[in-house]
Amino acid sequence: MAPRGFIITFDALLAVSLLFVAALIMYTQTFQPVAPRGVYLKQVTLDVMTVMEKTGRIGIAIDGNSSAVREIMEATGESVCMQLTLKSSNGTSIATISKTGCSDYGKELQVAIQPVFYNGNSYIAKAESWYNKQ
Repeated sequence: MAPRGFIITFDALLAVSLLFVAALIMYTQTFQPVAPRGVYLKQVTLDVMTVMEKTGRIGIAIDGNSSAVREIMEATGESVCMQLTLKSSNGTSIATISKTGCSDYGKELQVAIQPVFYNGNSYIAKAESWYNKQ
C-alpha cells in the first residue's frame, strides 16, 4: 500500500502542474509582440501593393484613373503616407499617385517594387511609404 501522504502530495503536484500549463497556454494565446515600426510599414506597403494588383486597380491607374488607387491608399490611416509610381518597361513614367494630406518623406521609408502585366504590356509599380510627420 502506498502511504497516504504520498498520494496527497502527488495529487497536489499534478494540480499545480495543470494550473501552470493552463496559464502558459493562456499567456501564449494573448501575447502579441509589437513589430518594429519599419517592419509594420513594410508590411502595410506590401499589403497595399497586393490589394491594388489583385483588384485590378493598378491597371485602372495605367489607363488614367488614379482615384481607384488613391482609395486604397486612404484606407491605410492617417499615420501612413504612400506614393505609387507607375512606369512602362522602358522606364517612361506613366503616373505618380500620392495619398492626400501627406508631407515630405519621414525618417523611415519603405519601398516595394513589382512588375505588373496589363493588356499584354509590362509595367513597373513602385510603392513608397513613410510615416506622416504630424
